[in-house]
Parts: sequence; structure tokens; C-alpha cells
Amino acid sequence: MVINYEEYFEQAGLVDIQTAIPDVVVDLKYATADNFMGEILYPDLRKAYLLPHMISRLARVHARLQELKPGYRLVIYDAARPLSIQRSCLLYTSDAA
Repeated sequence: MVINYEEYFEQAGLVDIQTAIPDVVVDLKYATADNFMGEILYPDLRKAYLLPHMISRLARVHARLQELKPGYRLVIYDAARPLSIQRSCLLYTSDAA
């Protein structure tokens, strides 16, 4: 079964970070092979999602960063992660131990 994680996260009430804070850069490492597992774990996920209260906190951090270092941008490498991916990472690290 293929899950549309973006739809799943939105239905669960999570918020796309870049919709809320457009200046934030999203570079989901698990959507590429550039991660500790060396494989693509999010083949169809391109947006980063957080709970609304975490979006508020991240927006405050971003605003403070702009005060201290105008022009600097936050880079998000991972955010809400599907449980199936968490399990894959856990199994990978357990097998590597």
C-alpha cells in the first residue's frame, strides 16, 4: 500500500513548514540517499511538516535569527517522520550494533 504522506500529515493537523515560514529552507535528507542509511526513505515526500505549536516556536526562532543575522535562513533536514520510516531507522541501527 502506497501512502501519500503529505495528505496523511495534513489530515492529522500538521502544517507544512514552508507554507507557514516561506524563508525556511527544506532539504529532507531521507528523501535522498544522503543520510546515514544511504538510501531514499521518503520517495514521495518533499515537504516538511510539524505540529502547529512547533510551527509557532520555529517561527519565533526564525524571527530571532533574522534579528541577529539578517539574511541567514534556517535549514530543515527532517521533521515529522512516518512511523514506518522510524521503524526502518531503528532496525538499521539495531542491526549495525
